Amino acid sequence: MSNRTISVALAVSACLSAACAEGGVPAEAPGVAISVAPLSLPGVTDATYTLTVANHHGDTVIARQLTASVYGDGAGSLSYVAPCDATDNDNTVTVHVDELRGPGGALIAPATWRNPGDLVRTFRCDPNADVAVAFDITIARDASQGFFDVAVEFDDVFCSAKLDCVDEGGGELALLHDGAERGRTAVVGLVCTGGDAGGETTLYRTALTVACGASGTAVVDPSAGPGNLAFGAGISGTDGLLFGAAVYAGVQELGYATRYWNVLLGLGANAKGCTLTASATATSGALDGGATPAGSTWPAITWNVPLTDGAGGRLCGHHPLDGAGAEAGVATGYATTSVTYPYSYPSAGG
Repeated sequence: MSNRTISVALAVSACLSAACAEGGVPAEAPGVAISVAPLSLPGVTDATYTLTVANHHGDTVIARQLTASVYGDGAGSLSYVAPCDATDNDNTVTVHVDELRGPGGALIAPATWRNPGDLVRTFRCDPNADVAVAFDITIARDASQGFFDVAVEFDDVFCSAKLDCVDEGGGELALLHDGAERGRTAVVGLVCTGGDAGGETTLYRTALTVACGASGTAVVDPSAGPGNLAFGAGISGTDGLLFGAAVYAGVQELGYATRYWNVLLGLGANAKGCTLTASATATSGALDGGATPAGSTWPAITWNVPLTDGAGGRLCGHHPLDGAGAEAGVATGYATTSVTYPYSYPSAGG
């Protein structure tokens, strides 16, 4: 029997519930960036996993069944970004291999491979720091990724946002696959929660624009996916600036009406002199036609972050909400005229 390699790496940095800090305003919010390495079992073309994050009392924060063909390279590799609960530590994350498939999508008989069962790690979901947690079977790979930071209140909704190009140790993030290898990746995170359990929270985004001067511009549709995007399928504009992208969106299951909407950008070899721009907002309920109310002063989050220099070298690092100095670029502001956001989660009528 051939050995298979599964390596899961998580970075904790985000829970957005009203109880995260005094006065109901969350402190830095936590999340989990999960990376599963390719399986080395011959003939595997796809794999399905169940990912579960739970708090100390066993309440499920999120449970997702994910396939490598949608969220990875199709050979068992998988990447996903999910929240955890900093209000009730310690948390656990569980990864279970549900099934393996071969050429043509044929199910590989469970009797022909050994299921490792539930892979469980306990970790402290710290709202003020990034914490790496690793699952190793047979061969370990480190892939620690940081995530959310501070939060801002919008219309009775608490939001956190961030852009990360590096992990907590300053190493370049490599999440998305560029061919057979993982390439440098920028994580554009957004998560919001209603002030009261059971309330409806709607997130709004513009497209994500990566402008690279004379090299051209790439545009990512955040409503595409979920999972991996490609040029012509969620990515438009100039080909070659992004080798890929991915969209992860979902709802926590703790009753806080917390929604996350994260976009990953794979920075290609031609991404030289590039800057990311985008904006987002949120509301309890929904905006009429995706437009903020006329005559109001409405808060929004904007991303305006240089990603690469003219030679293609990385400029971006860790950019929390309302960061300063080298960490600036993701900021809260206010619009005094009506602004229309073309994309929402959940989508209108959906």
